[in-house]
Amino acid sequence: MSETEGELSLSEQFFQAAESIVMVSGLSRPSIPTVQSFLCLAFFEIGRGNVSKGWAFSVEGRTARFCEVE
Repeated sequence: MSETEGELSLSEQFFQAAESIVMVSGLSRPSIPTVQSFLCLAFFEIGRGNVSKGWAFSVEGRTARFCEVE
């Protein structure tokens, strides 16, 4: 496995872990870090060519921000 393949594999593992955490806890507690997390997930998906899923993450992030109560 080349260094690039290893990095891609590792980034995929981090993405899956972040996605699990954000989907479980992020939707129940909207905050600025939650919105940032959704946007990072969105950019990762868009970068992989999954524009629809990336768009869905960005919408979830904006929805979480609008629902935030301070």
